[in-house]
Amino acid sequence: MEYRRWYDEKTGEYIDSAAGSLIYVTDVEAKRDYSLIVTFSDGKVKKFDARKYLTWEVFRPIRNITYFLMAHTDRGTVVWDDELDIAPERLYSDGVEIEQ
Repeated sequence: MEYRRWYDEKTGEYIDSAAGSLIYVTDVEAKRDYSLIVTFSDGKVKKFDARKYLTWEVFRPIRNITYFLMAHTDRGTVVWDDELDIAPERLYSDGVEIEQ
């Protein structure tokens, strides 16, 4: 798979992404109902329901609401630590656009 790298002037970070994928996360707000309000580089804001991921073993740490609420942006996506993140493409495709 081919990857692209570009510089995000807003965050001051370099972003790596699969070819053809130019959408990345610029901001996130975690909610107590296990949803994420995600802002993307194209200006769209979407609500992503993370509840279905709570049953996946890899996402076991986010079952703890305190940990879930620690979500932040890094490397163009939503992360909790160096080992747990959700692909921006998944957040974008499964998120429901909301009005701002």
